[in-house]
Amino acid sequence: PGVVFDGRSILLGIAGLFGGPLAAAVAALAALLFRLHMGGSGTAMGVMVILSASALGVLGHFLRRRHPGLTAPLPLLGLGLLIHLVMFLLMALLPGPISGTARSQIGPVVLLGYPLVFMLMGRLFLELEQHFLTEEALRASETRNRALLEAMPDLMFLFSRDGRILDVQAPSGATLYA
Repeated sequence: PGVVFDGRSILLGIAGLFGGPLAAAVAALAALLFRLHMGGSGTAMGVMVILSASALGVLGHFLRRRHPGLTAPLPLLGLGLLIHLVMFLLMALLPGPISGTARSQIGPVVLLGYPLVFMLMGRLFLELEQHFLTEEALRASETRNRALLEAMPDLMFLFSRDGRILDVQAPSGATLYA
């Protein structure tokens, strides 16, 4: 009772890596409050895992600024492994025989499965981040192009391949008659 292994370490590391210190702090605070509320023999370990996973994610956030390659699959897997190696070592904080049982029964999942899930989640976040950046660049490009078109002193027609008029851009203040 009171010993819980779930995906919080993965989520907290991802929050720190992609959201930075503020996102990691908010996520860690919520996780800490919940973990303290749960209580039990795994509380000390749980608190330390929450703090270390968040801190390592934030460290990754700052390293990522200098080394964008950190978000390639292998470095992401490495960061996930580091977070969960620390988690594995923190299992020593569990009381008595629970520590050995957790290391032997949960340890392989923590050291093999959790880093892989961390890497996959990181790649999903990168795809989402790239999507947002692409949308932002598209909006900026549309704004620039619209401003250029509106500043042109002449009429501009956009034709389809078969010769139909698709759009007409008139200079500011011009009146078009149909």
